Amino acid sequence: MMNFLQLPFLNLNIPESNKFVLGICLGILIFFTTLFWIWKLIVKKSKILDQMLLRTYSWWIILFLFVVFFCFHWALGIIALGILGLLAFNELTSKFDEETLPSNTRLICYLTIPFQFFFAFLGHVVGTIAFLPVGLFLLISWYTILFEKKDTTLSAASFSIWAMMVSVYGLGHIALLLSMDGLPQFE
Repeated sequence: MMNFLQLPFLNLNIPESNKFVLGICLGILIFFTTLFWIWKLIVKKSKILDQMLLRTYSWWIILFLFVVFFCFHWALGIIALGILGLLAFNELTSKFDEETLPSNTRLICYLTIPFQFFFAFLGHVVGTIAFLPVGLFLLISWYTILFEKKDTTLSAASFSIWAMMVSVYGLGHIALLLSMDGLPQFE
């Protein structure tokens, strides 16, 4: 029987250990999708069941995107991590008001996220490690001192750097690992 990941038109270059994990994830999704679907046929109206089905469907999308972004080419994985960093930063900073984190400071952070992942794409270790904590810190500090109100200078710099470190910095390191040669999973 032919493995579904070895179909000639797919041409996926997935290591055996990843195929095993991908197969387990696929099996779990098939099991729970079937379970919730049958349960939905038995119990006609249930809010919690509708939520569970919705979450299961979203995991199908996540699995599909994982295969697309990480199994075709490592550069697509870096793009996916960059998009994830943008979304995570947006989600985190949407909770702050304008006084805590001004919109212009937030815009500067949004504009620096692609640079973080570009350094990772190039395999530039120092750029990936130092860009956000040093470069962005200086840029945000100078900008807030020159152009923002005095009372928001400290909060804008500290909250923006903190949000970038929490949501983007670690993802940039994962992207850096994807771009490095000689890692065992790519040999």
